[in-house]
Amino acid sequence: MSGKWVDFRHIKDVVPIEMVLAHYRIELRRVVGSRLRGKCPLPTHSSQDSAQSFAVDVTRNIWACHSDSCVSARAGRIGGMCSISSP
Repeated sequence: MSGKWVDFRHIKDVVPIEMVLAHYRIELRRVVGSRLRGKCPLPTHSSQDSAQSFAVDVTRNIWACHSDSCVSARAGRIGGMCSISSP
């Protein structure tokens, strides 16, 4: 994929997070209104103790894992891109 740019902001704007969750068969439970929570599906997640650390807000179309391992993997940046490094 050399020389090609992927506009992740555009993808986020047009693809609902619920569609992504369904595509990857990630099942989360609804906690309050538009917020979901469950087990983190990311490869950077190594904690066995944080079973409900993955949070999604379907209205805002955002997600984040709050486990120490995922926070560390994204160098403390606020969620959303835990396993992908920015160019």
